[in-house]
Amino acid sequence: MESVGKIIKNLQDGNYPSMPNMVRIKIPDAERRLRGGLDFMVARFSGGRITKAIWSESNYRPIVDWMADNEGKGLLMTGSCGLGKSLIGIRILPCLINQVHHKILNCCDAKDMNYKADELLNYHLLSLDDVGNEGMANNYGNKRMVFPELVDEAEKKGRLLVISTNLNIPELQQKYGDRTIDRLRAITKFVPFTGKSLRG
Repeated sequence: MESVGKIIKNLQDGNYPSMPNMVRIKIPDAERRLRGGLDFMVARFSGGRITKAIWSESNYRPIVDWMADNEGKGLLMTGSCGLGKSLIGIRILPCLINQVHHKILNCCDAKDMNYKADELLNYHLLSLDDVGNEGMANNYGNKRMVFPELVDEAEKKGRLLVISTNLNIPELQQKYGDRTIDRLRAITKFVPFTGKSLRG
C-alpha cells in the first residue's frame, strides 16, 4: 500500500491543493541576539542618549523562545504601544532571519496593506506592523478586507506571518471575525505584551 505522502505527491500533479510549505526558524543564541538588537535600536532611535534597552522578561522571553524554534508558526504580538513590538517585528527579526537563514522577511505597515494587497499575497515571509489600523480596501466600489485574505493564504500555503497590533484578541475578533482569529491561533504563537510604554 502506498504512503499518504506519496499519494498526495501524485495528486498534486492534478488539482489537489499543494501542502503548506512551513517556514522553520531556528536562531542560535536567540536571547543575546534579541538583547543586542534591542540595544542597537534603542540607541539609534534615542540618538545615542540611551545605550541599553530595558529588558521586559515577561514580554521578551516568549519572543526568545519563538526565535530559538518557531516550530513552523508565525508570531502575533499584541499590547499597548511603546513596548517594543514594532522594533522586534519590523526592525530586529528581519535582520536576524536574513543573517541566520538568508531569507527576506518582507515588512509592511498595516495602513499600506490595502494598496499593496496583491503584492503582499505573493510573499512567503511577511511582517505586518500595527494591524487593525487599516481601513477597508475600496477599489472602484469593490470592498475588500485584506488582512483575513493574508491569514487565509498563510494557513493554506504555510506562509510565515509576524504581526504586531495594539488590539487585543476580542478587538481583533470584532474587526476580522471568528474565522480569521481561529486561523491566527493555529498558525501563530500569540504573545501578549503588557506594561507601560518604554518610550518614557
